Amino acid sequence: MGLLGREEVVSPADPATYSVDGVVAEAVALPSRVEAVSDVMRLASERRLAVVPRGGGTQMGLGNPPTGLDLVLGLERLNGLAFHEPADLVAAAQAGMTIDAFRGELARHGQTLPLEFPLSSKATVGGVLAANAGGPSRLAFGGLRDWLIGLRVVRASGEVTKSGGRVVKNVTGYDLNKLYTGSLGTLGVIVEATFKVTPLPEGKRTVIASTGSLEAAVDLSQEVLGLPGRPQALQVMDRGAMDRLPELRTSRGAAVVAALFSGNELSVGRKVSQATEVLAAGGASNVATLMNGEGDEVWRAVTDLGWAGEGGPRLMVRVGLLPSRVATFVASMGGRPTPLPRGILADPGSGLVRVLEWAEELELRADELVENTVRTVRRAADTCGGYAVIERCPLALKRKIDVWGDDVGSLDLMRRVKREMDPKGILSPGRFVGGI
Repeated sequence: MGLLGREEVVSPADPATYSVDGVVAEAVALPSRVEAVSDVMRLASERRLAVVPRGGGTQMGLGNPPTGLDLVLGLERLNGLAFHEPADLVAAAQAGMTIDAFRGELARHGQTLPLEFPLSSKATVGGVLAANAGGPSRLAFGGLRDWLIGLRVVRASGEVTKSGGRVVKNVTGYDLNKLYTGSLGTLGVIVEATFKVTPLPEGKRTVIASTGSLEAAVDLSQEVLGLPGRPQALQVMDRGAMDRLPELRTSRGAAVVAALFSGNELSVGRKVSQATEVLAAGGASNVATLMNGEGDEVWRAVTDLGWAGEGGPRLMVRVGLLPSRVATFVASMGGRPTPLPRGILADPGSGLVRVLEWAEELELRADELVENTVRTVRRAADTCGGYAVIERCPLALKRKIDVWGDDVGSLDLMRRVKREMDPKGILSPGRFVGGI
């Protein structure tokens, strides 16, 4: 690693920080310049070194175990604001900049990127793009792909490339931005991203209401989603999930509906009034409204649920469905005792459901029970015409199955793209769908 300064190389790697699913790299490169990232990848290509890019480490448990790992390419020192044009509502950040730091810079000009991300004080811009991470506000604002307008990427060969641009109206060429987003570092190393941004809302309020069952919460949520003033975000969760959230633990009932409204104060007040009336008329109890900061804490906790290392779940599965099928899936998963403590968190408007299970380390049959749950969830998702991705599970189980699922469409096309963009197969080998 003579291409980097001595302070930019860690060897041997600290296994507590830089291992990937139990596999420890020979070394860690921590470049602070895009040119250094390019040099590292050029050397890795020449020597066929297996490289896994890393941002803040918050999503490193996502994906299959790597089939090889010589070098972790840490991007935490590539952490500056590339540019911000407030008048054009456009901003760019280097890949290692944390989400909170990026938002802080935008907020100085009264602007924001209106999406939540798990562990945003540690999560980086490049990391959330590679994992296609997101949060509850996808309901109103879509996902990262909808806000991304440009990327700088270092390819496996070391070539520095650009896709998209610095303006919102940029339609020439192939939309490689969408290809890189969610590719888990298997196609290139993201070093800079340009986003369109939006003004901060004048006001925000969160409505929370208790229900007698998760199924009732899902039904009521459809009433709220049908209102003229749709919420920015809406989540329903059962008692198992609520008990893991200090912000909601004191809520009564077997389940809760939480809805976020934002905009100018007048419109927010009107939307909140409509939602509280619908919830109360539908039989919800303890309907309450939280103002700006208090509500922010709830949404941060909901977004972070399951991602923290300490005390995190033994299992977390993300299920994607048509919104019309969420109620059926939830009904198939609830209503009976489970061997391990379980929590269910659902986004009925977007069709996403998370199933989580916790277990003490001394629970002898925990891994076996978790494997049974995986089969149950995948079967239920398949019956409802959806998919199930394992976001967190015991390492022994990861080594037995493909966390992305066994029947993934377009796998041949994905492999062709991988061969074209990383012909030597050195970037995050084995971590993506089908062992890509």
